[in-house]
Formats: sequence, C-alpha cells, structure tokens
Amino acid sequence: MSPLQLGFGVPGGSEISAHLARITLSNNIPDNVVLKLDFKNAFNTIKRQYFVPLFCHKYPQYSYILNSYSSPTFLKCNNNIIKSLEGIQQADPLGPAFFCIGIHKIILDIQSISNLTLNSWYLDDGIVSGNFSTVMSIPSIIENLSYITGLSLNFPKCEICFLNPTTSIPSETTFLAINREEMTHLGSPIGGEKAIDTFLNKSLDNLSNLNSLFNYLPAHQPFFLIKNYFNIPKILYALRSSPIFKCSHLLVSHETQIKDLLENILNLKFSNSSWLQATLPCKSGGIGIRSPLQLSLSAFISSSLAAQSIIDNGYTPSDTDFSQALTSWDNNCSPTRPASSTQKDWDAPLIARYVEYFISNRPFEENPNNLVLNANSGYEWLEAIPSANLGLLMTGEQLRISIALRLGCNVVVPSICIDCGQPIESKAYHLLPCKFSRGRQPRHKSINNILLATLKKVNIPSTLEPVGLSNEYALRPDGISLIPWSNGLPLTWDYTCVDFAAKSNLSFSAIEKAEILKKINTLASPTLCSFLSLSIP
Repeated sequence: MSPLQLGFGVPGGSEISAHLARITLSNNIPDNVVLKLDFKNAFNTIKRQYFVPLFCHKYPQYSYILNSYSSPTFLKCNNNIIKSLEGIQQADPLGPAFFCIGIHKIILDIQSISNLTLNSWYLDDGIVSGNFSTVMSIPSIIENLSYITGLSLNFPKCEICFLNPTTSIPSETTFLAINREEMTHLGSPIGGEKAIDTFLNKSLDNLSNLNSLFNYLPAHQPFFLIKNYFNIPKILYALRSSPIFKCSHLLVSHETQIKDLLENILNLKFSNSSWLQATLPCKSGGIGIRSPLQLSLSAFISSSLAAQSIIDNGYTPSDTDFSQALTSWDNNCSPTRPASSTQKDWDAPLIARYVEYFISNRPFEENPNNLVLNANSGYEWLEAIPSANLGLLMTGEQLRISIALRLGCNVVVPSICIDCGQPIESKAYHLLPCKFSRGRQPRHKSINNILLATLKKVNIPSTLEPVGLSNEYALRPDGISLIPWSNGLPLTWDYTCVDFAAKSNLSFSAIEKAEILKKINTLASPTLCSFLSLSIP
C-alpha cells in the first residue's frame, strides 16, 4: 500500500509523511493548497463487514481473524447490552493493517484525481496538495463512500493552507484555514520558524511545569528523567522530520534553559567547556545531556536519507532543505559522508571532533578529567536506574561531586587542607591524593562489603581478607568465594581505590595501570584461584 499509505509496514512512516509534506510546502507552488484530512473517531467507526472480507481476500493466510470479527462484540452499558459491528478491537496488533485495508479504496479514488502533487496517508491522518478546485472535490469522494466504510470527515480538525499568502480564502471553504508558517503534520513543525518556535516552547513549558515537582525528588531522579526523556527524546522526532537545524538561535535558547534547569537540580555551575563536555555521550566522556543543536544536522540528514526511497517514488519536487543540510555538514562536520543512513554514523564524526578539541585544548597535565574522554568504562553509573530498592540511588551530594569531577566543574571553595596544610583548589583534586585523606579506607571497605553482599545474594558464600591462602606466596586479597567459581577454582578479587588525578596517572589510565599491577602480582599463582581484578573510578 506504500507509498500512498505509510502507517503500516513502513519503517519510519510518520517521518516520511512529514518529509513529503515539508517538501511540498518548501517548493511553494503558488496556485496550490495543502489540505490535512482527519476522520471522526476513525478506528471505532470503520465497518467490520467492509474491511474484514477485504483483509481475508488479500491475506488468506490470516483468515483466523474471523474468529474475532465475524460476530458482534457485546458492549455493556449499565444493564443494557449493545451489539457492536463497527470498529477495530482495542489492542489488536493487526488493527493498523485492518484500517489501512479499509481506507485504501478511498485513497485510490483520491489518487485518480488529476493535478494532485501530494497524496500521503499515515493511518487516519492524510495530507493532499493540488489546486483549490481539485482539492475541494476530495470531501465528496470520502462522503460518497462513507455508507460503505463508515468513515466521515471531522471538518473542525481538517486544515487547509494556501501556499500563496495573498490568496483570499473562498467563502465556500469549510476547513480551518491556517498560515503556512504555523503548519504542522503528525506533530512535526514543518511550516517554518514560527511552528518550530511554538513546538520548542511547548516542550520547555511542560518541563518548567515539572520543575517544581523536581524539588521534592532526590537530584538523581530528575537528572535521569531529563537525560533519558525530557531533553532530546522529547524532541528527537521533530529534529529528524523538520529542518530545525536552520533555526539555530531557537535551539541555543532551548539548550540554555535545559542547562539552567540542570544547574539548579545538580547545584553546579557549568563553564562553557564543562557544559560542552556534558553534551557528549556518556561513552565519549560526557554525561549524556545531548545538545539539540549538535544533533539537529545528523538527525535530519539520517531521516531524510532513510525516506529517499519513498520520496523518489513518484514525487519529483526537489528537497532544498536536505541539500542545505548536506552542504552545512560538509562545511562544519566532515568532508567525508558516512555510507549508511543511521543517525549514529552521522553523529560520530561530530563527537570525534569535540573530543579532539578537548584533547588539543586541555592538556592532560592540567586537566585530569580529560582521561574520561578515552576511557572505555567508568560511565556505567550514569546509565543506572536511580532506584533505592536496587541500591542505585545516589544522594544529591554524591551526584554533584561525581559529575563535577567528571566534567572539571568547581566542587568546593578554595581553602587550606586542615590535615596536611596544602592548598585545596576549587576542583578539589587535592582531596584524592592527600595522605591524610579520611575517605579512602572507608571507600575501600564499603566497596568490598557491597561485593560480598552481592555474591551472597546469588548464593555464592564468600569471605573478606582470607588468611593463609598460600604458604608459598604471601597473598591476602580482599575477598574469596568459599565455593568454586570456574574450572573448580574459587573467585578471588582485589579492589583498587585509585586517584585518577595523580600526576603519575595523567598520561595513562589509573584504572588500567592498577589492573595491570594486580595481574602482575598474582601471575605466580594461577592454580590457586580465578582472579578478578576490580577497579572502580
């Protein structure tokens, strides 16, 4: 049923439909109008006696659907029973397929009209374009088939847009006339800057309404929600399906408000450098608060490329927005274009560019937090679900210090260490190597207790600091299992509490160095145990 219908069996169908509508608007044929069509309560009013035979004829292997739709559905209302012969049953996985089969006759009749430049449908949301007289004949086609299909137009929700702004709206128009700049389709702001501004402001308003609720939650939970839901995931569909990259000033404003909100939640002040690092993915040294400005190009290009096969199938207008996005990519991101259409591949060169910028402009000797840019681990705590029941909920102070150390933000007010008399800088790196630090031993003990409890939870009895493990080697690891772990050997672990900011570790990962030393010290006893080297940043 594609390319006319994109609501079933077409990956990214809603994005493709939005792209088709956007291209039609951008080509701006003066005499044409764009009409958005919507049915009244479509999925509940389409007649079963119409779509069920059509579906069984087209797909006889699914004739078992007659078991669900051949007899009426009994609906109870107080003491009355209503026999329903209309609509698709709730939560039916084949529901979209049934509906697409049911309206395909209508769509084919519309397609037979000459002078149509667009006829695209995503389930019950259709968008057509052509000259005014041609488009105005479409409602009669739908109404003439309504006695068969059970479908009728919902005129208050149907919108018409005149591409020529000087055109006066005819009096016989029964649709809601909207300005081209305000045009949206399937939730995507395809009209222009005004539609994009409205969309982004609505997203921020929803977030602002939640801000007061965030004050009653532990900081870790609002941070997790913003990172994984309220920031990029909330607007990613629009970034992919509309040319938001052209409105960089609106994206900067959106990002600034997200930054201010996070500063309030985390009780941190981001510098320009630390915020730029924060917008990198967790695996690349950031905290996963992606920037919409950074993602706008890669998201739009990848979605447009994925839609090309449908766009090129019968739609001749050129996509000027897509050409502009590719030119901007070549000039600002990378001269070599990725071969695939996945957003990850188009995003990777930009991430690599930012990482290279940090490494070249922040020497390791001056910025220990540069180590996280090349680390293959140490970011998992940012991905953990903040659940107190699972023991994964960080306190506000734990989260603040962890993120500050990762991004190089100021942690404390500069002062003098009361233990050793050395100055404590604002980033508090001195507190890690201080010989009189009172946090290292408790941290070491706490980690080992967590490991011991975890092993006992999975029915592996263990003990800490075993004595007399070997008479030949003076080994006393942090812990050992009391039953075999693998190949008949017990599990032994030794936790290393390292200082990643120490000068001796700046040119080499402190975690990797500690792991190598542990392995060297235990190579002499491979027959005694299965050794697990554990380092936690």
